[in-house]
Amino acid sequence: MSQHAERTRILFVDDETDIARLLCYRLEKEGYEVLYAQDGEEALALLERRPHLILLDLWLPGMNGYEVCAAVRADPRGADIPVIFFTASASELSVLAKKAKECGAQDHVIKPFNIQELLKKIKHYTKQ
Repeated sequence: MSQHAERTRILFVDDETDIARLLCYRLEKEGYEVLYAQDGEEALALLERRPHLILLDLWLPGMNGYEVCAAVRADPRGADIPVIFFTASASELSVLAKKAKECGAQDHVIKPFNIQELLKKIKHYTKQ
């Protein structure tokens, strides 16, 4: 299968199942293949599926999003995968931006999110 025939694969990591269900449905309607994990351990195990982008919640059970992002960057399979943090923490945006950059994330989206804005960011980071 050529690269052009392969659907863009997004790894979505969030422990809020209602949000996950809605977002996974919407992304699949847009033509993306969605891999879903509820925590960092599951997310790291799914790196073997070679996602093209990771949407990563900051506040997860066990490892937090920063720790997951650092572990993804330390894994050769995840070193070049764009990471977008997905969080409800709008109150400390400057801290989020600084920590996100330190652990290797490219961007962030604040919940509640605008789906068009999120889709625009996904398209930007998954140009192939």
